[in-house]
Amino acid sequence: MITFYLLNYFIRSHIRLINHDLPNIKKTSQLRIMSTNLLVRYKAWGGRPVKPRASLFLSLVDKTSPDVLCVQEMCMSWFCILSRHLPKRYRIVQPLRSYISVRMTNLIYDSDRFILRFSKSIRFKKGLIPQTRRMTYAIFEDKSTHKTFIVISTHLSLIFPRTMNKDLKIMKSQAKELIKLVSELKKYQCPIYIGGDFNAKERLGKERFGDASEIYDYLSSALTDARYNTTEYHHGKGRRQHTPMRDHIFSTEKSVNHFYDLSIHELDSMSDHYPIFIDTDL
Repeated sequence: MITFYLLNYFIRSHIRLINHDLPNIKKTSQLRIMSTNLLVRYKAWGGRPVKPRASLFLSLVDKTSPDVLCVQEMCMSWFCILSRHLPKRYRIVQPLRSYISVRMTNLIYDSDRFILRFSKSIRFKKGLIPQTRRMTYAIFEDKSTHKTFIVISTHLSLIFPRTMNKDLKIMKSQAKELIKLVSELKKYQCPIYIGGDFNAKERLGKERFGDASEIYDYLSSALTDARYNTTEYHHGKGRRQHTPMRDHIFSTEKSVNHFYDLSIHELDSMSDHYPIFIDTDL
């Protein structure tokens, strides 16, 4: 029964690949890390069918060639399509939670360039939906330089009107767990990068309901937000440069070389989030 379930998903994962007209963004540094919320297919979550959107994401990967991707909301449909259609050099870290569900908060990496030394996926102690409310991290080694670095993908809870106080407490707990994990991983004495959908926005202008800016303040006081600590900042026309965002890439390093907010209208139909990525040196 389980084998049939997975086989059925995999058979239905075939899509026709289309070369979408997206910008080629050449890598300017040793390492490119992307974070993107793919948006699940579940209608109850506000999701949409994956197949019509998957080809656009695969084109994005082809045009930007990220070394590591922090992905969120990678449901079973996404998992099967990506397993089948991503270039062979890419590997998914900690993919299956069970034979009928995946860890939606995950990492994808270029196995031609990097060795996966260790990985672990940790469910937050508080918060529902364990497939997505978690931290997945991996320790990588560059095959050419032998330098190591760590990447964490995460997806925090969000605030609903009727349960605002309860939701905020859950987010605080999750943020503390994340900072604790980063502190523990510092023993490896290498750069740590954290990409994800934090459901927490910067305090830029008037704070709105659900922004959870105090969660952002807490995280940015302990970590470096690459968006505001970069040599060069690039953004598209999908949103203004100083628009608060829920997606962030934090790190333990002082700065990065380039930060890209890929808010371009060509990606409007791919997800309800725009991808972001950084170029940096090890």
